[in-house]
Amino acid sequence: MKQNTISTLPVSCNVDCGAGCPLLATTENGKIIRITNNPAVNNSMITGCIRGFNLHRAVHSPDRLETPLIRDGERGSGKFRKVSWEEAIDYTADKLTQIKEGPGTQSILRLGTSGACRGAVHNTPALTHRFLSCFGKFTDTSGSYSEQATSFTLELMFGTEMIGFDPATLDKSSMIILWGANISDNRFGSDLENWVLKRKKDGIPVIVIDPRRSSTVKRLGTEWMPIFPGTDTALMA
Repeated sequence: MKQNTISTLPVSCNVDCGAGCPLLATTENGKIIRITNNPAVNNSMITGCIRGFNLHRAVHSPDRLETPLIRDGERGSGKFRKVSWEEAIDYTADKLTQIKEGPGTQSILRLGTSGACRGAVHNTPALTHRFLSCFGKFTDTSGSYSEQATSFTLELMFGTEMIGFDPATLDKSSMIILWGANISDNRFGSDLENWVLKRKKDGIPVIVIDPRRSSTVKRLGTEWMPIFPGTDTALMA
């Protein structure tokens, strides 16, 4: 009878939310069976969330794609056929060649990136840029399509994008305002939500300004200001 082999290894959550929480995976015979907070992290404020704790379900999901697919029907039909990596690479190369010889490489838009993922294999943003540069000209984006508005605003406000704050300094705050910041659903760091929750329990007012009654409103807010979308500027004034 084969004996089960149980082991643990430190991992980091790779969900694109900006936290990158340090976690601990438990494996049985090489298969991940459980993901928990890492007890080696000596900081009670740094914790994962339900998304990170369920990553093993995504890794071992029967619906996970394991081979390339090529559409086998009309666009929108949802029909695809499985192909080998060799056929997929040849198919992609042929399509790129047709574009290069036809409308031109300026018709190719580079959107390859990795978001806030800490575990992106082989540095996908840089490699996509390098590959298309070697292939020929291409159309690129101005900054990041997910945060360009923020990057543009930061330089106007502070003169640089290199800004931020330590969530632990919230322990000295007498009021916290979360303006359009849904930090319970979109975790900006592994400890920010826990610090705000601590201050709420300490009796500090936490004002949440958001048109929606989000998870942040329900969990962290002591007062909710449900403004109409697009009226932020009027409220600031």
